[in-house]
Amino acid sequence: MNRIKLFLYIAIEVFLIIMARLLFASTGRIDTITNEAGLQDQTGTIIQNLYIFQALVVFIPFLVVVGLITYELVEHKRSKKLLLEKETDTTQAQQQEDETDTEKVRMEKEEQLKQEFEQKKQNLHQCIATALKGKTTEDRKVVSETILACLADVYEVTQAEIFVRNKTEETDKLVLSATYAFYIPDEKVFEFQLGEGLIGQVAKAAEPLYLDELPQGYITVKSGLGSATPSHLLIVPWTREEDNTFAVLEIASFKEFDKQDVEIIQGLSEKLRDFYV
Repeated sequence: MNRIKLFLYIAIEVFLIIMARLLFASTGRIDTITNEAGLQDQTGTIIQNLYIFQALVVFIPFLVVVGLITYELVEHKRSKKLLLEKETDTTQAQQQEDETDTEKVRMEKEEQLKQEFEQKKQNLHQCIATALKGKTTEDRKVVSETILACLADVYEVTQAEIFVRNKTEETDKLVLSATYAFYIPDEKVFEFQLGEGLIGQVAKAAEPLYLDELPQGYITVKSGLGSATPSHLLIVPWTREEDNTFAVLEIASFKEFDKQDVEIIQGLSEKLRDFYV
């Protein structure tokens, strides 16, 4: 709203009020004088008409100015409403744009992760397929070592081992087949009964187990720089039909495993069962 215009209208209103008071005061004085002179009969109608004329002269402009002020106030309210609506529309448009950008970034990130996992899967399968070409079930230890080497190339593995299930009429146990990144004397055999320890429990349940808060000293990685305990442990069963476990893989890492990582590693069952069953 134009404030100068509004102030001008108000000033006109005040001027009209003052002029009305002066005119009515003057007419009233004339009426008093004529009454005192005894001329009210001759001037009564004139005075009355003068009052009416003065009222019209002042009242009509007064109403016009009031109308102008009202119009300005309504226009101001309408303009303010339009401005508010415009600001709201702008804010909503900005929010929608931000949401669109956020969704776009999220989708791009998901697509990037998907491509990374697909690349991991492809690299792992290609490495295993190349390394196992020509191998047979008689090379079980070599097969296990080859698988661990391929896993170490694709994932940040600090330590790993493969336990193969050895089931007979008398026993059902998992025997250590190969290790990665730590030494075990040949004369020492690591084995677990089915359901014994984490390895045996995973084999029995045929479900992967992921621990991301290993107790200090649970697994120790030693190097020339010292020793440390990995923070992530993944134990994956490899199964054939009817969830029958034929081998168990245990991997320790300082880096977390994603759900897709577990699916990729567990999905190796089909490629490896012929070497262990």
